Amino acid sequence: MKMSRVPVKAVFLATTALAFFGVARMVVAQQGPTTTLLPMPVPAVLRMHAGGSASGLWAAETGLSNSSGSSAVSTTTAINTTLDPVPAPQAVYQTARSGVFTYTVSSLTPGAIYPVKLHFAEFQKTAVGQREFNVAINGAQILSNFDIFAAAGGEFMAVERAFTATASSTGTIALQFSNGAAGLAQVNGIEVLPSLSTGTTLNTGVYTLTSKTTGLNIDNNNSMTSGANVIQYSGSAGNTGQQWQINKLPNGKYALVCLSNGLALDTNNTTATGSPAVEATTQSTAPTATQQWNITPLSGSSYTISGVSNGLYLDSGASASNGSLVSENNSSGSASQQWTLTPVQIGAVTPFVTYEGEWGSLQNGATVISQLVPQPTEFVTAAIEASGRAYAHLTGAASSVQWTNLTGRPITAINIRYSIPDAPTGGGIDATLNLYVNGQLRQSIPMNSHQTWTYETDATYFGSTETPGAGESAFMYWDEAHAFISGAAVQPNDTIALRVDTQNTAAYYDIDAIDLEAPPAPLSQPPNSLSVVNYGAVPNNSGTDNTPFFQAAINDAFSKKESVWIPEGTYYLSSQLSVNSVTLQGAGMWYSTLYWNVQSANYTGNNQITGPGGTFENFAMDSNGNREAHKYGLNLSGTNWKIDSVWLQHAGPSIWVQGTGGLAQNNRINNSFADGINLNNGNGASGSNTGNDLTARNNFVRGTGDDGIAVNDAASNPPAVTSFVQMQSPTVLQNTVVAPWWADCYGIYGGTNIYVANNIGSGGARQNGIDSGPFFPIGGKFESGKIQGNILFQNGGKHRGGTPQPAVTAGVGNNWSYDETQVTNELLRGNSIVNATFNALQVVAMQNGQITNEVINSPGMDGIEILPSSQGNALFDNNDVFDIPTGFSPFIDSASTAFSATGSGNTGFTP
Repeated sequence: MKMSRVPVKAVFLATTALAFFGVARMVVAQQGPTTTLLPMPVPAVLRMHAGGSASGLWAAETGLSNSSGSSAVSTTTAINTTLDPVPAPQAVYQTARSGVFTYTVSSLTPGAIYPVKLHFAEFQKTAVGQREFNVAINGAQILSNFDIFAAAGGEFMAVERAFTATASSTGTIALQFSNGAAGLAQVNGIEVLPSLSTGTTLNTGVYTLTSKTTGLNIDNNNSMTSGANVIQYSGSAGNTGQQWQINKLPNGKYALVCLSNGLALDTNNTTATGSPAVEATTQSTAPTATQQWNITPLSGSSYTISGVSNGLYLDSGASASNGSLVSENNSSGSASQQWTLTPVQIGAVTPFVTYEGEWGSLQNGATVISQLVPQPTEFVTAAIEASGRAYAHLTGAASSVQWTNLTGRPITAINIRYSIPDAPTGGGIDATLNLYVNGQLRQSIPMNSHQTWTYETDATYFGSTETPGAGESAFMYWDEAHAFISGAAVQPNDTIALRVDTQNTAAYYDIDAIDLEAPPAPLSQPPNSLSVVNYGAVPNNSGTDNTPFFQAAINDAFSKKESVWIPEGTYYLSSQLSVNSVTLQGAGMWYSTLYWNVQSANYTGNNQITGPGGTFENFAMDSNGNREAHKYGLNLSGTNWKIDSVWLQHAGPSIWVQGTGGLAQNNRINNSFADGINLNNGNGASGSNTGNDLTARNNFVRGTGDDGIAVNDAASNPPAVTSFVQMQSPTVLQNTVVAPWWADCYGIYGGTNIYVANNIGSGGARQNGIDSGPFFPIGGKFESGKIQGNILFQNGGKHRGGTPQPAVTAGVGNNWSYDETQVTNELLRGNSIVNATFNALQVVAMQNGQITNEVINSPGMDGIEILPSSQGNALFDNNDVFDIPTGFSPFIDSASTAFSATGSGNTGFTP
């Protein structure tokens, strides 16, 4: 059983992403999108324990009516909350209201929209189909024959469903529970979160606060000291010192907490005009009046911010000088007291919305399969490799999973993350799965298992012949298929279903997730461009090798200083393309596709596209590669290259890049057999050993066979170290990496002035969410770097030998070495580590390390561990570690006197 405690500075992170891809249980939306991530408990209008008494932040049962024949039921068995990023206390899951009943939530704002979360745990029924019931909100049914056991994937497992509800004209929301096909209705807990209304109500989340007069942001002045003045400074993306957690309090006021240091904005208990605003330690109970603020909307999308304790307004003054103070003054109506509040982007913004398979409505024998973690060995299952570690399993006639389009817009395209079985002797099969809209068949979606392996045995890794029953270990369970939806667009509130019919011949269909979107119209050929069709290229004909035609267009474009245009269609190629400072652009990633036959005996080269650089945008790359035969996708060097809005699938590493000033942004990467994006220094290769100012920003990466995104400061082998040049200023910013099946979400393997900020890392079968330190024995030093403001969810697995891997390593990683001189000046701050599979944060060896304002919630084992052989020193300040499992510790220092851990202000431990 886990202890339940909620820190005052608990972080409620908001992102501008359309959805959180692959982490369904971090998403506040039933079968639908949201802009809200919930790695921590958040302020709530109501948090109510159904059938039970108060527990922590949860109030006793209230608002119950129409409950004739209902009763409270309970268990003493511990409930597994591993798959829920914001679990309720154990006591909430161990008691439930069962029967027919209604809860009415009152005192709400009429017409306002509120997120509503329902928490369930099955502790009476032992199989699917024994309890199926209905739930309605204000008379509209939202769950039909809901089966807790099926949704959670078993007994004694927590599961949640979330919705939005509009308060009635009298300011109420009624939640009505009624019996369905079997058993009694049941619920454990109900949460109603602050209104999503805009204009007059500020949403809880993480914001930057920018003066209308100076254009500067309120900044924490890089201070950890309570009572220090806040200042103004130029905006910097990913800088957690300028990111403020704004929590709405029950009295309608707000608290503002800096993501860098966990200190709250404070009036300094002054009434003197002109006094500076400060940041101060948050209180152990509700924030005091000096840390409570009125945030009042004005016309023009700006706000005033005034202290509750003194009535004074935050004022930037007229000076736009970096470092100037933020003062408190009487209301003047001037622009210097007006502030723009901009939500911080955490993770990638994408054009699609992801719905998890396990969140769909299951029919006719479909079930949810989930994986309790940790797995007992390094050998994994389909669920471990799934996003959210759960999926919908379809088998048998008419079995289906269905979602409702809650995106608020028409949908015209779908991408499906799926798994179907291998052929009996290996090599894969072909099959289809039918897609329905509002119960009407629209089309069959082609699927195959030629590029996946859906079995694993306790044998050796990477066998030479990987066939079922051959005694070899094979894995990479998931692949993806996408298509335009035939017929009319899927309108808001229409249903989309995947269903097994007689013509769908695979023995089973596992559905991990679907991505829904409405791609824009195809782009037109730009001026000063050369079309590949004018050089002989033929689209949509697999019998045509378009390699020579593309290369001819590229060569001609280089000499004429024009770009290459790739019209709509799929173009088949048999060998790599060489590009030198030329722009390749297509009609869009849904329209223009380059497809390589990398298994052709005539294939030349190790890449799909290579060269000293260029610009690549608005097309897709795919191949028939598999784990035993694949090529690098885009392998570039040179100066100022750019990869923008390219969709890459089935490459080795998809993007492998070095050089100076390169940018990879807005890309979509699925099912790489190695890294998704690898920023490197050429790995010591002769003539290509530079990796300076390389940036990966706003990319979405899912299902990689090595790191999702890596900073690879390393030589190719020890003798090549003589040509090794340290990487300078690599940046990994606002990316999302989901479910790598081999290595880390983010591998940060050395360099100088490293910047890794505001990323999301979810899942992972074998290694870490973030692994920071040299890639020994061939890696360069980690000389300085900031890792801040990232969200890490369900990270950590077991690698070779079954060694548990933490969610995050700080210092020399992978147990290669414990030499503290290899990692210097590493800063981890403001990161949120949620539901780590094993330890949350493992400190190895470093000099002058700083680990500040980390929030660790519900790890599977210890919160922070300093390994026995660690050397060096680190400062631990203002970290929160809570909900530690019984038998484990928030902080373990197993090192000898060779490592010095100091610090203060930590909740849950003292270093």
